[in-house]
Amino acid sequence: MRTIAINGANGFIGKCLCQFYLDRGDRVIAITRGKEKDDLRQKKDNLKIVFAKYEEYKNMDQLIGEEIDSFYYLAWSGYGTATNDYNVQTSNIPFICDTIKAISKMKCKKMIFIGTCQQFQYEEIGNGVRQKSSVYGAAKTYGEALGKIEAAKYKMEFCTAIFSNVFGVGDRSARSTNKIIRSFLNNKCPLLIDGETLFDWTYIDDALEGLALINEKGKNGQCYYIGGEKARKFSDIISDVRDVVNHELVLSYGTLIDKKYIDYSEIDKKNAKKDLGFMAKSDFKESIKKTMEWVIREALGE
Repeated sequence: MRTIAINGANGFIGKCLCQFYLDRGDRVIAITRGKEKDDLRQKKDNLKIVFAKYEEYKNMDQLIGEEIDSFYYLAWSGYGTATNDYNVQTSNIPFICDTIKAISKMKCKKMIFIGTCQQFQYEEIGNGVRQKSSVYGAAKTYGEALGKIEAAKYKMEFCTAIFSNVFGVGDRSARSTNKIIRSFLNNKCPLLIDGETLFDWTYIDDALEGLALINEKGKNGQCYYIGGEKARKFSDIISDVRDVVNHELVLSYGTLIDKKYIDYSEIDKKNAKKDLGFMAKSDFKESIKKTMEWVIREALGE
Protein backbone atom coordinates (compact mmCIF):
# COMPACT_ATOMS: atom_id res chain seq x y z
CA MET A 1 0.00 0.00 0.00
CA ARG A 2 1.36 3.40 -1.02
CA THR A 3 0.54 6.68 0.71
CA ILE A 4 -0.60 9.39 -1.70
CA ALA A 5 -1.16 12.98 -0.59
CA ILE A 6 -3.47 15.19 -2.69
CA ASN A 7 -4.17 18.85 -2.10
CA GLY A 8 -7.07 20.60 -3.79
CA ALA A 9 -8.91 17.45 -2.74
CA ASN A 10 -12.36 19.01 -2.88
CA GLY A 11 -12.07 20.18 -6.48
CA PHE A 12 -13.51 18.08 -9.28
CA ILE A 13 -10.26 16.42 -10.33
CA GLY A 14 -8.87 16.24 -6.79
CA LYS A 15 -11.94 14.53 -5.38
CA CYS A 16 -12.02 12.02 -8.22
CA LEU A 17 -8.30 11.34 -7.80
CA CYS A 18 -8.78 10.65 -4.10
CA GLN A 19 -11.53 8.15 -4.89
CA PHE A 20 -9.39 6.59 -7.63
CA TYR A 21 -6.59 5.76 -5.18
CA LEU A 22 -8.97 4.74 -2.40
CA ASP A 23 -10.56 2.24 -4.77
CA ARG A 24 -7.10 0.88 -5.55
CA GLY A 25 -6.49 0.25 -1.88
CA ASP A 26 -3.81 2.92 -1.38
CA ARG A 27 -3.71 5.20 1.63
CA VAL A 28 -4.90 8.71 0.72
CA ILE A 29 -4.14 11.94 2.54
CA ALA A 30 -6.78 14.40 1.28
CA ILE A 31 -5.81 18.01 1.94
CA THR A 32 -8.55 20.63 1.85
CA ARG A 33 -8.81 24.23 3.01
CA GLY A 34 -11.76 24.13 5.38
CA LYS A 35 -14.35 21.96 7.04
CA GLU A 36 -17.17 23.96 5.54
CA LYS A 37 -16.07 22.90 2.06
CA ASP A 38 -15.40 19.29 2.89
CA ASP A 39 -17.57 16.54 1.40
CA LEU A 40 -14.94 13.81 1.35
CA ARG A 41 -15.93 12.29 4.67
CA GLN A 42 -16.45 8.56 4.42
CA LYS A 43 -15.72 5.62 6.66
CA LYS A 44 -12.54 4.32 5.09
CA ASP A 45 -9.52 3.21 7.06
CA ASN A 46 -7.21 4.25 4.22
CA LEU A 47 -8.45 7.87 4.07
CA LYS A 48 -7.10 10.71 6.19
CA ILE A 49 -8.43 14.26 5.79
CA VAL A 50 -6.15 17.18 6.62
CA PHE A 51 -7.46 20.74 6.83
CA ALA A 52 -4.84 23.28 5.80
CA LYS A 53 -4.91 26.84 4.55
CA TYR A 54 -2.28 27.85 2.00
CA GLU A 55 -0.30 29.70 4.65
CA GLU A 56 -0.04 26.44 6.60
CA TYR A 57 1.58 24.44 3.79
CA LYS A 58 5.00 25.21 5.25
CA ASN A 59 3.94 22.97 8.15
CA MET A 60 2.61 20.17 5.95
CA ASP A 61 4.92 17.61 7.55
CA GLN A 62 3.46 18.36 10.99
CA LEU A 63 -0.13 18.47 9.71
CA ILE A 64 0.12 15.10 7.96
CA GLY A 65 2.39 13.53 10.55
CA GLU A 66 3.50 10.48 8.57
CA GLU A 67 5.67 9.49 5.63
CA ILE A 68 4.22 9.74 2.12
CA ASP A 69 5.29 8.31 -1.23
CA SER A 70 4.05 11.05 -3.55
CA PHE A 71 2.21 14.36 -3.54
CA TYR A 72 -0.24 15.72 -6.13
CA TYR A 73 -0.31 19.51 -6.16
CA LEU A 74 -3.73 20.53 -7.50
CA ALA A 75 -4.61 23.42 -5.19
CA TRP A 76 -4.59 26.91 -6.67
CA SER A 77 -6.00 30.19 -5.44
CA GLY A 78 -7.91 32.38 -7.89
CA TYR A 79 -8.81 29.78 -10.51
CA GLY A 80 -11.85 30.98 -12.46
CA THR A 81 -12.50 34.07 -10.36
CA ALA A 82 -9.24 35.97 -10.66
CA THR A 83 -7.37 34.32 -13.51
CA ASN A 84 -5.90 37.63 -14.67
CA ASP A 85 -5.22 39.18 -11.27
CA TYR A 86 -1.45 39.04 -10.98
CA ASN A 87 -1.50 39.63 -7.22
CA VAL A 88 -3.73 36.60 -6.65
CA GLN A 89 -1.96 34.40 -9.18
CA THR A 90 1.60 35.07 -8.05
CA SER A 91 0.59 34.60 -4.40
CA ASN A 92 0.42 30.85 -5.16
CA ILE A 93 4.12 30.51 -5.91
CA PRO A 94 5.59 30.49 -2.37
CA PHE A 95 3.06 27.81 -1.29
CA ILE A 96 4.46 25.38 -3.86
CA CYS A 97 8.00 25.82 -2.57
CA ASP A 98 6.83 25.69 1.06
CA THR A 99 5.10 22.38 0.36
CA ILE A 100 8.15 20.81 -1.28
CA LYS A 101 10.37 21.77 1.64
CA ALA A 102 7.87 20.37 4.14
CA ILE A 103 7.18 17.06 2.38
CA SER A 104 10.90 16.46 1.87
CA LYS A 105 10.94 15.83 5.63
CA MET A 106 8.35 13.08 5.07
CA LYS A 107 10.57 11.14 2.65
CA CYS A 108 8.28 12.05 -0.27
CA LYS A 109 9.76 10.66 -3.48
CA LYS A 110 7.79 12.60 -6.12
CA MET A 111 5.62 15.66 -6.62
CA ILE A 112 3.16 15.78 -9.52
CA PHE A 113 2.35 19.40 -10.28
CA ILE A 114 -0.84 20.18 -12.20
CA GLY A 115 -0.21 22.66 -14.97
CA THR A 116 -2.63 24.05 -17.54
CA CYS A 117 -2.89 24.47 -21.29
CA GLN A 118 -3.19 28.19 -20.56
CA GLN A 119 0.58 28.14 -20.18
CA PHE A 120 0.46 28.02 -24.01
CA GLN A 121 -2.26 30.63 -24.52
CA TYR A 122 -1.58 33.51 -26.93
CA GLU A 123 -3.23 36.57 -28.36
CA GLU A 124 -2.40 38.38 -31.60
CA ILE A 125 -1.43 42.00 -30.91
CA GLY A 126 -0.92 43.18 -34.49
CA ASN A 127 1.64 43.18 -37.29
CA GLY A 128 1.99 39.40 -37.03
CA VAL A 129 3.14 39.62 -33.44
CA ARG A 130 1.63 37.57 -30.64
CA GLN A 131 2.19 37.36 -26.91
CA LYS A 132 1.30 35.11 -23.99
CA SER A 133 -2.09 36.20 -22.71
CA SER A 134 -2.90 34.32 -19.50
CA VAL A 135 -1.74 35.57 -16.11
CA TYR A 136 -2.94 32.28 -14.64
CA GLY A 137 -0.88 30.35 -17.20
CA ALA A 138 2.19 32.51 -16.62
CA ALA A 139 1.97 31.95 -12.85
CA LYS A 140 1.66 28.19 -13.41
CA THR A 141 4.79 28.26 -15.59
CA TYR A 142 6.68 30.22 -12.95
CA GLY A 143 5.46 27.89 -10.19
CA GLU A 144 6.50 24.85 -12.23
CA ALA A 145 9.99 26.26 -12.81
CA LEU A 146 10.59 27.11 -9.16
CA GLY A 147 9.07 23.81 -8.08
CA LYS A 148 11.59 21.89 -10.17
CA ILE A 149 14.48 23.84 -8.68
CA GLU A 150 13.23 23.39 -5.13
CA ALA A 151 12.52 19.67 -5.60
CA ALA A 152 16.02 19.09 -6.98
CA LYS A 153 17.45 20.66 -3.84
CA TYR A 154 15.85 17.86 -1.81
CA LYS A 155 16.49 15.12 -4.38
CA MET A 156 12.74 14.78 -4.98
CA GLU A 157 11.37 13.91 -8.41
CA PHE A 158 9.11 16.53 -9.99
CA CYS A 159 6.75 15.96 -12.92
CA THR A 160 4.09 18.17 -14.48
CA ALA A 161 0.70 17.15 -15.88
CA ILE A 162 -0.88 19.46 -18.44
CA PHE A 163 -4.64 19.36 -18.93
CA SER A 164 -6.85 21.16 -21.39
CA ASN A 165 -10.57 20.82 -20.54
CA VAL A 166 -11.44 17.94 -18.22
CA PHE A 167 -15.12 17.02 -17.93
CA GLY A 168 -17.20 14.20 -16.55
CA VAL A 169 -19.37 12.74 -13.83
CA GLY A 170 -19.09 14.70 -10.60
CA ASP A 171 -18.18 18.06 -12.10
CA ARG A 172 -20.03 20.87 -10.32
CA SER A 173 -17.51 23.54 -11.30
CA ALA A 174 -17.91 26.65 -13.44
CA ARG A 175 -15.77 25.19 -16.23
CA SER A 176 -16.97 25.94 -19.75
CA THR A 177 -17.38 22.20 -20.42
CA ASN A 178 -19.82 21.93 -17.53
CA LYS A 179 -21.71 25.10 -18.45
CA ILE A 180 -22.17 24.03 -22.06
CA ILE A 181 -23.60 20.61 -21.19
CA ARG A 182 -25.98 22.10 -18.64
CA SER A 183 -27.07 24.87 -21.03
CA PHE A 184 -27.87 22.33 -23.75
CA LEU A 185 -29.98 20.36 -21.28
CA ASN A 186 -31.92 23.56 -20.57
CA ASN A 187 -32.51 24.01 -24.31
CA LYS A 188 -30.21 27.02 -24.46
CA CYS A 189 -27.19 27.71 -26.62
CA PRO A 190 -24.59 29.70 -24.66
CA LEU A 191 -22.34 32.24 -26.29
CA LEU A 192 -19.78 30.30 -28.34
CA ILE A 193 -16.39 31.27 -29.71
CA ASP A 194 -15.34 30.85 -33.34
CA GLY A 195 -15.84 27.25 -34.40
CA GLU A 196 -12.43 27.01 -36.07
CA THR A 197 -10.57 27.46 -32.79
CA LEU A 198 -8.71 24.32 -31.70
CA PHE A 199 -9.76 22.67 -28.44
CA ASP A 200 -9.46 19.39 -26.57
CA TRP A 201 -11.92 17.88 -24.08
CA THR A 202 -10.67 15.05 -21.86
CA TYR A 203 -12.94 12.70 -19.93
CA ILE A 204 -12.17 12.37 -16.21
CA ASP A 205 -11.38 8.63 -16.45
CA ASP A 206 -8.56 9.35 -18.91
CA ALA A 207 -7.31 12.22 -16.75
CA LEU A 208 -7.10 9.96 -13.71
CA GLU A 209 -5.30 7.20 -15.60
CA GLY A 210 -2.79 9.72 -16.92
CA LEU A 211 -2.11 11.13 -13.46
CA ALA A 212 -1.58 7.65 -12.04
CA LEU A 213 0.83 6.78 -14.84
CA ILE A 214 2.85 9.94 -14.22
CA ASN A 215 3.19 8.89 -10.58
CA GLU A 216 4.29 5.38 -11.55
CA LYS A 217 6.38 5.98 -14.68
CA GLY A 218 6.92 9.71 -15.14
CA LYS A 219 10.53 10.76 -15.65
CA ASN A 220 11.97 13.40 -13.39
CA GLY A 221 11.62 16.93 -14.77
CA GLN A 222 9.25 15.95 -17.58
CA CYS A 223 5.95 17.57 -18.50
CA TYR A 224 3.15 15.29 -19.76
CA TYR A 225 0.06 16.34 -21.68
CA ILE A 226 -2.92 14.26 -20.58
CA GLY A 227 -5.43 14.53 -23.40
CA GLY A 228 -6.12 13.60 -26.99
CA GLU A 229 -3.36 13.06 -29.52
CA LYS A 230 -4.83 15.79 -31.72
CA ALA A 231 -6.75 18.96 -30.91
CA ARG A 232 -10.10 19.30 -32.69
CA LYS A 233 -12.07 22.21 -34.06
CA PHE A 234 -14.31 23.69 -31.40
CA SER A 235 -17.30 23.31 -33.75
CA ASP A 236 -16.65 19.56 -34.12
CA ILE A 237 -16.50 19.08 -30.34
CA ILE A 238 -19.60 21.13 -29.63
CA SER A 239 -21.56 19.51 -32.45
CA ASP A 240 -20.83 16.11 -30.90
CA VAL A 241 -21.99 17.38 -27.51
CA ARG A 242 -25.17 18.82 -29.05
CA ASP A 243 -25.92 15.58 -30.88
CA VAL A 244 -25.84 13.65 -27.59
CA VAL A 245 -27.49 16.15 -25.27
CA ASN A 246 -30.02 18.04 -27.40
CA HIS A 247 -29.82 17.16 -31.08
CA GLU A 248 -32.46 19.72 -32.16
CA LEU A 249 -30.64 22.69 -30.68
CA VAL A 250 -29.36 25.25 -33.20
CA LEU A 251 -25.74 26.28 -32.65
CA SER A 252 -24.32 29.69 -33.40
CA TYR A 253 -20.55 30.17 -33.36
CA GLY A 254 -18.69 33.45 -33.03
CA THR A 255 -21.25 34.98 -30.67
CA LEU A 256 -18.50 35.23 -28.06
CA ILE A 257 -15.52 37.22 -29.27
CA ASP A 258 -12.28 35.88 -27.83
CA LYS A 259 -9.01 36.37 -29.67
CA LYS A 260 -7.07 34.20 -27.25
CA TYR A 261 -6.11 30.69 -28.31
CA ILE A 262 -4.06 27.72 -27.17
CA ASP A 263 -1.12 26.88 -29.42
CA TYR A 264 -1.31 23.10 -29.17
CA SER A 265 1.71 22.78 -31.46
CA GLU A 266 3.89 23.93 -28.55
CA ILE A 267 2.66 21.11 -26.30
CA ASP A 268 4.54 17.83 -26.52
CA LYS A 269 1.81 15.24 -27.00
CA LYS A 270 4.16 12.34 -27.74
CA ASN A 271 6.13 11.85 -24.54
CA ALA A 272 3.06 10.73 -22.54
CA LYS A 273 2.69 7.83 -24.94
CA LYS A 274 6.43 7.18 -25.13
CA ASP A 275 7.24 7.35 -21.41
CA LEU A 276 3.94 6.35 -19.84
CA GLY A 277 2.16 4.32 -22.48
CA PHE A 278 -0.76 6.75 -22.09
CA MET A 279 -3.46 7.22 -24.70
CA ALA A 280 -6.91 8.64 -24.07
CA LYS A 281 -9.29 5.68 -24.46
CA SER A 282 -12.74 7.03 -23.61
CA ASP A 283 -15.29 7.29 -26.40
CA PHE A 284 -16.18 10.98 -26.57
CA LYS A 285 -19.91 10.73 -27.20
CA GLU A 286 -20.35 7.96 -24.66
CA SER A 287 -18.49 10.09 -22.10
CA ILE A 288 -20.79 13.02 -22.82
CA LYS A 289 -23.78 10.72 -22.39
CA LYS A 290 -22.53 9.51 -18.98
CA THR A 291 -21.95 13.09 -17.88
CA MET A 292 -25.36 14.22 -19.11
CA GLU A 293 -27.13 11.37 -17.30
CA TRP A 294 -25.32 12.26 -14.07
CA VAL A 295 -26.32 15.94 -14.40
CA ILE A 296 -29.96 14.90 -14.87
CA ARG A 297 -29.85 12.56 -11.86
CA GLU A 298 -28.28 15.31 -9.76
CA ALA A 299 -31.01 17.78 -10.79
CA LEU A 300 -33.63 15.24 -9.71
CA GLY A 301 -31.86 14.70 -6.41
CA GLU A 302 -31.21 11.02 -7.07
